[in-house]
Amino acid sequence: MIKTKGRFVAASLFLLCEPALATLPDQKTLPIGLSPTEHPIPSRGEVGAGTAPIGPVHALAEWEDSDGVMTLWDNPSWVRALARSGPVKLLGDDSSAIQWWRDRLSLNNIPATNVSYFTVPTDSIWIRDYGPWFIVGGTGAFGIVDQTYNRPRPNDDRVPDFIGKTMGVPVFKPGLVHTGGNFYSDGVDHGFSSTLVYSENSSLPADEVRSRMKSFLGIEQYTTSPLAPKITIEHMDTFGKLVAPDTWVFSEFAHGSRFRKDSETMVALLKTLSSPYGTPYKIFRMPMSSISGSGEDFKAYINSFISNQTLYFPIYNTATDASARAVYEAALPGYTIVGVDAMETEWGDSVHCRSRNLMAKETIFIFPKITSAVPDSKSGIAIEADIFPSPGATLTSAVVNWRTGKTRGLSITMTPISEHTYRAVIPPQLSGEHLSFYVTARDSLGKMKTAPSAAPAMAIDLDIK
Repeated sequence: MIKTKGRFVAASLFLLCEPALATLPDQKTLPIGLSPTEHPIPSRGEVGAGTAPIGPVHALAEWEDSDGVMTLWDNPSWVRALARSGPVKLLGDDSSAIQWWRDRLSLNNIPATNVSYFTVPTDSIWIRDYGPWFIVGGTGAFGIVDQTYNRPRPNDDRVPDFIGKTMGVPVFKPGLVHTGGNFYSDGVDHGFSSTLVYSENSSLPADEVRSRMKSFLGIEQYTTSPLAPKITIEHMDTFGKLVAPDTWVFSEFAHGSRFRKDSETMVALLKTLSSPYGTPYKIFRMPMSSISGSGEDFKAYINSFISNQTLYFPIYNTATDASARAVYEAALPGYTIVGVDAMETEWGDSVHCRSRNLMAKETIFIFPKITSAVPDSKSGIAIEADIFPSPGATLTSAVVNWRTGKTRGLSITMTPISEHTYRAVIPPQLSGEHLSFYVTARDSLGKMKTAPSAAPAMAIDLDIK
């Protein structure tokens, strides 16, 4: 594990229990991989899945609304940056750990305004890997999927159940060993992991793993690829970053790097696939540079994190920080890009690994996709979206806003085609025209949401053939 220099942080309290052997946040030294005294979780044989949520299911992506960022990382730069943008949820084992956070908050002059606590025992700081996976079910019901953490750390593995009880939402158990650092959801129906998901569930046929990912998380298209087996922890978030349903930022290793082959294989695979919008993926490349100036101790720029239209990425106070920022600014127009002192973290161990959103359930959810096979000049562009109003509300409007280089500011009302699915057709456009659109929904409680969330700055783009 890479040690951090600064310590610190913050305000309200959720009580679970007082563990007999509590550990302060700065003393949680278990690495992101296995420690020398730990052993891999043994094969559990045929593990049955629990009851699945009512479908169709959407596994929430990072860019959905968040009620706070959960973290145990005692980095003043990190918590200060989070608290400036929105709520922070710091985890501590017991009341002494909560007081420890408060003392660090005061010591580092970090206001307590946006900070609160979950009092829950943990074994390590890697909440990305063991934390809850949030979903919305086919009735609009909010829930949590609880995967088995691939480390022998029982307190960590119980955190999703704690969050479910605290939020009052159901917890579903697919019976899979999986980690959050090795999974991206686009929020619609695509998912991405390394092939680690199969090796860690070797007692199950690959088809059964994919079936459970579909039943519990709504993953219709599950894309996997080998990512440096046996020489890394094989987590997707060390190689690439899905920043929008149609957009990737992917690592670019120098020729001669032992990681280049697998990285380029994954990029080549992505180029053969279509996004939920029926478009090719936009793929931005992040050059991988070393901390020492040579070797493969890479800076962790790719290990970034999104919350409430802000992307946080690690910085190292070097010239390459500006280049990394420029890549994210190009990939995410309309987003705020925030650099966080990396505290000596390296590739495979940084901002994304140490955070997880506490997803908001009091919000509108919009999951758009294009159902036209090929947007061309002879047919309109059919757009469908699963839309769920906030709890206790009814949907009052759903609109597709669209424009071309010659036409601006037009909108089409979406009509329901089932209980929660809405549809609109943009009229045929001239061949060669560039079309941009986004969806806006409002409900009876006055809430409003757009998809993409940073629209209109970040809209869905189509080229008419």
